[in-house]
Amino acid sequence: MKKFFYWKYKEYEVTFIFGSARGGTTWLWSLLESHSEVKPFVNESNNLEQLFYITSESGIYVKDPKNAKRIIESFLKKNRNYKVIEKTPSHTLLWRDILNDFPNSRNIIILRNPLAIVNSMVRSEMTAFEDYGLEKSIDSVKAYFKCLMELIKLDKYYIVSYENLLLNTASELVSILDYLNLSKDFVEDIIASNKNTSKVSVNGVFRKGKAESYRIEFTEKELLYLEEKLRNELTFFKLMKK
Repeated sequence: MKKFFYWKYKEYEVTFIFGSARGGTTWLWSLLESHSEVKPFVNESNNLEQLFYITSESGIYVKDPKNAKRIIESFLKKNRNYKVIEKTPSHTLLWRDILNDFPNSRNIIILRNPLAIVNSMVRSEMTAFEDYGLEKSIDSVKAYFKCLMELIKLDKYYIVSYENLLLNTASELVSILDYLNLSKDFVEDIIASNKNTSKVSVNGVFRKGKAESYRIEFTEKELLYLEEKLRNELTFFKLMKK
């Protein structure tokens, strides 16, 4: 009798960080990247031996959506002893495609006050945001929050706010590491290595400022306008932050 061997396909686990552009995704990515058991899936041209990354983003679902799943799976197999993370804010807008390809991914959602995001977009020195005025930033935040709201409704992933991560970095990071089944050793060292700096060599990626800088950097009239335009997003953020 002819024997048939059935090979069970193993889906290596990947974690996508979902969040808005200028919403704290890079800082969260940097904290996790600093963990010895984590390997980031980044731009192919990045030399991982460098002290700094060319970018923290792969953009794979934007650049090559047809082959994204295959390319990530190949990376996962090569790095099967690591927790692989991927962070590209614009991928949040394509979350359905990503979850279709990786339904068992163990993901993290990071939220930030929408007013602070608009402020960061408008005042960013990054080339990607050089034409972002108030209206374009508002539209962008609305698009991101629409997707983030839909993701959160799935009730499957870890949710953290940028503000809580900033205020209670150690305890929030420990909780995230628990969620990802990663060692909690050297948490303080990880935090220290990411204080007031970034491992990404993109000009303007790290903007020095306080969590509520928007309160003094926008005029009272602008704040009232933003609160009106982003009323739903603000209400949602405040509800989730509690």
